[in-house]
Amino acid sequence: MRLQRFLVFLLLVSPVQALAESFEQDLAITPSRLPQRLDESPSAVTVIDREMLRASGVRSIADILRLAPGMVVGSRSPSVQPVTYLGLSDDLSRRVQVMVDGFSVYTPTTGSVWWRDLPVTVDEIERIEVVRGPNTSAYGSNAFLATIKITTLAPREAPSWASGGAIGTNGVRDAHARLAASGQMGAYMLSVAHQQDDGMRGADYRGGRSLDAVRLKGELDVSHDTDVQWQVGAARARYGFGESVENDVSASINDIFRDDNDHELLVIRHRPEGGGEWSLRLSRAAQHYLEPKAVREAWVYHADDDASAIRLEPLLLGRDFDATRYDAELERHVTLAEGVRGIWGAGLWRSEVVGERFFGTGAPQRQDSARLFGHVEWRLTPDWLLNGGAMLERSSISEAALTPRLALIHHFAPSHTLRAGWSRGTRQPLLFENQGRTAVWDAHGAPVWLAWATGARDGGLAPERSTEWSLGYLWMPGRDVRMDVRAFFLEVDNPIRVFMRPSDVEQAIWYPPEALPFEGGMSALLDMDNGSSVSIRGLEWQLDARLDKALSLHANYAFADARETLPVTSGWPDYAASVPRHTAGLLLTRNLGGGWDASLRAHYASAMRWGYVLRDGLDEQIGVGARVGYAGRWGSQRLRMDVVGENLNGTVHDFDRERGWGRAVWLRIGLESI
Repeated sequence: MRLQRFLVFLLLVSPVQALAESFEQDLAITPSRLPQRLDESPSAVTVIDREMLRASGVRSIADILRLAPGMVVGSRSPSVQPVTYLGLSDDLSRRVQVMVDGFSVYTPTTGSVWWRDLPVTVDEIERIEVVRGPNTSAYGSNAFLATIKITTLAPREAPSWASGGAIGTNGVRDAHARLAASGQMGAYMLSVAHQQDDGMRGADYRGGRSLDAVRLKGELDVSHDTDVQWQVGAARARYGFGESVENDVSASINDIFRDDNDHELLVIRHRPEGGGEWSLRLSRAAQHYLEPKAVREAWVYHADDDASAIRLEPLLLGRDFDATRYDAELERHVTLAEGVRGIWGAGLWRSEVVGERFFGTGAPQRQDSARLFGHVEWRLTPDWLLNGGAMLERSSISEAALTPRLALIHHFAPSHTLRAGWSRGTRQPLLFENQGRTAVWDAHGAPVWLAWATGARDGGLAPERSTEWSLGYLWMPGRDVRMDVRAFFLEVDNPIRVFMRPSDVEQAIWYPPEALPFEGGMSALLDMDNGSSVSIRGLEWQLDARLDKALSLHANYAFADARETLPVTSGWPDYAASVPRHTAGLLLTRNLGGGWDASLRAHYASAMRWGYVLRDGLDEQIGVGARVGYAGRWGSQRLRMDVVGENLNGTVHDFDRERGWGRAVWLRIGLESI
């Protein structure tokens, strides 16, 4: 009933009429790496601009992604936020590519995105593009289900200075400052930020969180046809402060830890007189993860003794790793003939991780990958467009994979467009999936295993593969209305899943940890293997509309029916259950006049269970937020003030039943030069 009321509300607030004015086309770059009108993109795209970000009032980048149809966001902890398209994910969402200003922000260890540790605040973001559907042909392995491209404010477009902050309940204490300058040769922008709150609340509260970040971004005009863009950044995150480490008994990535990361990016663009463009992109991203030393007592099974040798022992916790990713990519834009343009390129990347308690050895673990890609857009007639492309990618720990894509686009009437698409996706196994060894040590220094990935021992995991057929319809009757509807069928083969297997040869934890020996527990390890296929049939739509001069609406809804090809066996996660059947999002903004405005944001997800053996089943969830703000001049500066309420309808449990994000209200103030 709650879903029905939510959908009825969306219908009541969206009495949209076609407008006579011409549509001001918005361009998308992410789908094929070519600048394209949204109604000529080979994939469905959700664009979240700067105004939507401000109107939403969010503090976390991940939360704004609920405005894209089918996006599922959870909060395993204040640090770990799985963000995925449709579902098909466990704690660490590894099937969505995420880029900030063109470089991937995945950690090489687990393949996840540490959303709350990024050295980028919501205030710095200019635009977010969410490509829904497999996009491996353009961006490689992790663009398996979707691609998220975050573009930050350009130094030339930034005010000369800006500052602001927020204070509120749940310990919210934020501050940021930014300086920018430009001249004939180029421009630069320096930004610093601090975020802090008391974290999540629940039966097993694990303390607060804080983030300090600094970033320097620049542009240099080398000549009339060559320019350079560069940036360096670093962030330091602390989680679980205010709590005793003795309470930290997590058996996976802990909630009390330090995380330091830094990155460097260099992009050189050259536009020769003959036309087209060359682009060289070099990046490096590093992460240092450290848990505090803590002692925990647990039942440990010793395989060398008899079957009854299960003893309660003190275990020394405290893992750490150092991970680095290097990326190099060359890209060439060309015009092949009248009405035909394209792009081709090649790339190399290396991931290197050192972490004895994550891999069972102190030796560096490396994964190398190479890729070749190309895309062509051919305008057959003024009303017909053909888009095709492919990527060939090879990883050092897996087999090569070719992922093609085709899309046919037809403007069959003014303001009406049809898009038919077919695409293949692939995801190469990660180092941890293939050969990870998560361990704790007992008082005598011997390892006690929690996870033992057998991919390397058994010859390597196979790449995941996806195939999607889709049919889209776009209605854009005027510059104030845009409706996007998409029907699709997606099949995922060889999904790499975390499962539990009995341990009869290794020293391992008796599982679950709180179970006494021989009372329903077992000696078990977490492992990774390719599972059976999952298929999803779905329908989704999104609407952007200005209902009148003062009222604007963004709304979305997605229906997804997921099914396992084979029955789920004991110890395996049910990935079909990780796909909520219904999701919806809403952002309604009203201009109140005199510089004042207000917005209402809401999201809905039906019952689901994250794809992990022992995760809680979640009931349907609804989160409601509101904002009232003022924007105007204060002397020679621009002033912005917002009062933001989050989860006003109560605590939202979007990952498990024990912890959730509760109701919070904060005041946010910003001041910048004009």
